[in-house]
Order: sequence, then structure tokens, then C-alpha cells
Amino acid sequence: MLSECKTRLNLPSRYFLSVSCSHPRKNIETLIKAFIQFNSKKREHKLVLVWSNPPKSILNLCQKNIENSDIIFLKYISDKDLVSVYNGATATFFPTRYEGFGFPILESFACNTPVVTCRNTSLPEVGGNIALYTDEDGVDEMSYYMELFENENFDLHLFREQAKNYIKRFSWENTALQYVELYKSLL
Repeated sequence: MLSECKTRLNLPSRYFLSVSCSHPRKNIETLIKAFIQFNSKKREHKLVLVWSNPPKSILNLCQKNIENSDIIFLKYISDKDLVSVYNGATATFFPTRYEGFGFPILESFACNTPVVTCRNTSLPEVGGNIALYTDEDGVDEMSYYMELFENENFDLHLFREQAKNYIKRFSWENTALQYVELYKSLL
């Protein structure tokens, strides 16, 4: 299913992923600047942005600095395809400035895909000690993590195993058990 989805959506063999929207707090401009810096040495990885309506300023930034084939915008994809896109990514980048919870972190972990996110608001609570963290304006840090993932000697297996185990704490069953324990403690 993954290879069929990659072919149908014309995805590269190696890519970084970001699932976002046009709200400025999502901080995608910083991610694109990090990718421009990373890609200045013509790397193998591409950047896939699941983003229904990117603003002209972002499109202009991409067109001025990156070859068209290096950043791929996926506008409207099904939830089924989104799972495949997460599964195919080397890592998910979620550079948001503030977030109430951060579902893309858990979605990525559920697909055993490492996450790079910011060390602000609720994100460290959601990402725990599994996610990798940057400052919200950390172009150099994000670019560094891209280089780290690009390295063929870097072992993603450890991250994938940790994500698989970590995500279990967010299951509905575990959440229900925590509520039961809380309720019992209040009686």
C-alpha cells in the first residue's frame, strides 16, 4: 500500500514531512528556510508539505530558493493516504510556535516516524523524550537534524522502536484507565 501511494502521489524515495495549514503559528517558513540551508548541498531528501492552501509568500520563497522537484505540496489527501505518507517519511517536522496539543506528533509516532518539533507550549509534554527538539526559530537546528537523518549511518531503528512503545500511553484504553484511577483517588 505504501509503494502504491508513493507512486500515485509521485513521492520521492526519501523525504521529510510536515502536515500543516496556513496559520502563521505553524511556522512553516522557518522549516522551509532550514530545508533551503540543508539542500544547498543538493541532498537526497525532499520536503513534502501536506498543506491545502499555501500562501503566495511561501510559494515565492520556495520558487526563489529551491528546485521545483525538491519541495512537494500535497493539497487534498485522504486519511488513508496520510497514514501512508507518514509511514514513508524519514521524519516529521512540526515547528509550530504554539499548539494546544500537537496531534501531528502522535500521528507520526503512531506510524513509527521520528519527530522534530519545538520545545515550547505543550509539545515537550506530547513528544516526551522521544521527539527531537529545536527552538521555534531554529533554522540551524532543523537543518542539523535534516543532515543527521540524511546520514546513511544514522540508525532510525531505535527511534522507530521508541515511538512504537511511547504511543501506547496515548491509547483510549490507557486514557480510560487513568480516568478510572483519578476517579478512585477522589472517592
